[in-house]
Amino acid sequence: MALFIGTEAIIYLTFIILDLTDCLPWLSDPVKYSGIILCFVNSLIFFVKKRGTDRLIITAALFFTVCADAFLLFTGEFLPGLVFFCVVQTLYSVYTVSDKKQLLILLIPLVLATGIICIFYDVADIFLFALLIYYAFAFALNTYRSWKNYKKHPSVTGLLFAIGLSLFVMCDLNVLFRNAYEMLNLQASLPKWTYFVAMFFTWVFYLPAQVLISISENQPKV
Repeated sequence: MALFIGTEAIIYLTFIILDLTDCLPWLSDPVKYSGIILCFVNSLIFFVKKRGTDRLIITAALFFTVCADAFLLFTGEFLPGLVFFCVVQTLYSVYTVSDKKQLLILLIPLVLATGIICIFYDVADIFLFALLIYYAFAFALNTYRSWKNYKKHPSVTGLLFAIGLSLFVMCDLNVLFRNAYEMLNLQASLPKWTYFVAMFFTWVFYLPAQVLISISENQPKV
């Protein structure tokens, strides 16, 4: 655990310095991505050692997070990244509710089918909107349920997961601002530095969120 946290701290400080100084800009994204891969590897190692349904769900969600970030960081392909993040939020829905089997059976095939339609049938605009609505709705519910579950059954696991999702929300709010800035042409009303601040804070919130989620199931439940 200490090795994992220490390595992630080094990665975190490294990309912050790279982004603030604009030094070696080509290196920042690979450094960030290495932190996400490490979160998945950490969770996978713990799952192999301890097993358990909840640990499997977190590990699977982090795997799809790795897939989503590969598209968003290195290809610029937004749609596949969004599809994978919808799967991530579906898994977190399974994690935060009691009737896991029903959600798993119904929601994951729905998300995957929607993604396949988006990619292969050239109706991206319609399904992109549907995916965005689904993602936002699932994300909001998951964050709410994570805090509700923690208050009902306090544990270090529940607290870390709830904080992790909340930081994830903060990350996505910065992403939302960046997209709005570009799509709504807000350059005339907002200074350009606000866009770069949002870009910077996206990963300031995002990597700690994934680290907390990764280690959440390593903690005692009571």
